[in-house]
Amino acid sequence: AGFDDAAGNSLQPGALGVGARTYTDLNLSYTIGKARLYLGVDNAFGSKPPLIPSGVPGNVTGTATAADVYDAIGRRYYVGVRFEM
Repeated sequence: AGFDDAAGNSLQPGALGVGARTYTDLNLSYTIGKARLYLGVDNAFGSKPPLIPSGVPGNVTGTATAADVYDAIGRRYYVGVRFEM
C-alpha cells in the first residue's frame, strides 16, 4: 500500500530514498592557568542535508529535509573563553 504526498502524488513504499551524510566538526582548546581558550567549526566541509520533500513521512520540521536529524544550517564557527573558579 502506497501513500499520497502533500501534492496528491501516489508514492509506493521504497520510492524515495535518503542517503547517508557525514558531518565533520573540529575543535581546539588550550588551557592557560584557570582560563581555557577554545575555537571550532561545525560542519567544516559544508555538507548539504539530503532533500526530503515536504508532506512525506519523515519530514516533520517544515524544512526541505529532516532538520531534527541532518544539519540544515551549514558551516558555523565559534570561539570562546571559559574560566575555572
